[in-house]
Amino acid sequence: MSTMMYGWASEAPAPVAPRVRTPLVRVYLAIFCAAGALLAGAPARGELSNPEESPRDPIASLLTLPGDWVEVRFTPGSLDRAARLQGRLGDLFRRFNAWSKGSRALEVLVVSPDEWARLQIELPFGFPAKKDQDSWYAPAWGTEGSVQLWKGLAASEVEGIEQFQVRGSPKEIASLALADFVLELEICRSFMSSEAVAGGVEGLWLSDLFAHVLCTSSDRLRTYQDPVGSAALLQALAVAEGAPTRLKLSDYGPDLDFAAWLGFQARFAQGAELIWAETGKASVKRILRMRRKKGSALVFEDLLREYPNLSQWHPGAS
Repeated sequence: MSTMMYGWASEAPAPVAPRVRTPLVRVYLAIFCAAGALLAGAPARGELSNPEESPRDPIASLLTLPGDWVEVRFTPGSLDRAARLQGRLGDLFRRFNAWSKGSRALEVLVVSPDEWARLQIELPFGFPAKKDQDSWYAPAWGTEGSVQLWKGLAASEVEGIEQFQVRGSPKEIASLALADFVLELEICRSFMSSEAVAGGVEGLWLSDLFAHVLCTSSDRLRTYQDPVGSAALLQALAVAEGAPTRLKLSDYGPDLDFAAWLGFQARFAQGAELIWAETGKASVKRILRMRRKKGSALVFEDLLREYPNLSQWHPGAS
């Protein structure tokens, strides 16, 4: 995700509403600028501890943790971190491949601040960053700088943070938990976009709603759930950024400011909770089956027939 994460709308008209999503690189950079309290003199792309020792290949020394769906290459000293991330994302890929009858796989490179800087990744250390279509970079540990990047949700609000057995202070570990949540959300958005599940005039926001259903399902089915649910987490961040309290789904698009984008994501997470309340672990499989049975992309009316409780979430559509 060091450059544009997903495709932009093509110039030719699409048969359904274009599945263009807010480039998260812009959103993350907005967070970075808003935080503003980075260590004095620390550049956005990280800082080499000793530039003269920079190796020719920044990731040549990475170790490998193989896996069925997710392979993790990690910097020495971050095995626990790599194993935990592999377990989290491996669960997601295993379940989505079963639900979608697919065979997707992923590579994650867990790198140190020095390696991040040598790789010249555009985003600051502490965020997940896309390397290519099936490969991502993730921070190996939290730093004071990454804590400042995720400023707005205090570590004291993240209960159960002791579950994360990785190096760092509670605040640094909390920054990793937030980075991993964002990484998983982006993967879920990519999954649902590639399946072309949503269409029509509401296709853009409906696809993101489905992505949150996938994220919620994956979290609920894990042995260790996130210490803070996605709806509560996004709502807390949205409130901290001053997101509008009333958001019209018809206004959702790729050019939102950061606060509004967070507000919409919090709303999608709330909608996903309503879907989970109705069909639980069968939610994603049911949505994908609806798409296959219909033979074309779903619109909100299709979803509302299956989930009438969503009328309270989007009353204008009932």
